[in-house]
Amino acid sequence: MVRASAGPCAHGGGAETPQWHTLHVGWTAEEMLQAVRTTLTGWRWDPQLTFERADLVDDLVLVVMVHHVPGDGERLGVYYSLAGLPAGPNTGIECETPDDWAAEVGTDIEEFVADETNHRLPGPDGLVIVRWWAGESVARP
Repeated sequence: MVRASAGPCAHGGGAETPQWHTLHVGWTAEEMLQAVRTTLTGWRWDPQLTFERADLVDDLVLVVMVHHVPGDGERLGVYYSLAGLPAGPNTGIECETPDDWAAEVGTDIEEFVADETNHRLPGPDGLVIVRWWAGESVARP
């Protein structure tokens, strides 16, 4: 049985349903990238956070934002893996469309990216790569 969840994605109703699972879907990396770009361009985040771009890096989507902090701004990057599709990166439940998955990316960033307890690593082109999860995750490399 598939039922709607509180978010844009749906999952099986039983406790036996794994949180992180992989199911083959016919979505291409380019479709996923376009969905992320379209969704995040209009996303209403905290005014201190601005979407800059999204790029494909192998089987990852790199989302780049500018975090406007007093006296400075820093460019933050977050990688999202396409290997776990259709599992949403925020909830881990199955998304029905690329746009639903992209909305989970937006929610994930909104909830976690500006947290000062995140792991921050130097990235390409002066980016600060942000990571806020521990352990294994198919959606977050």
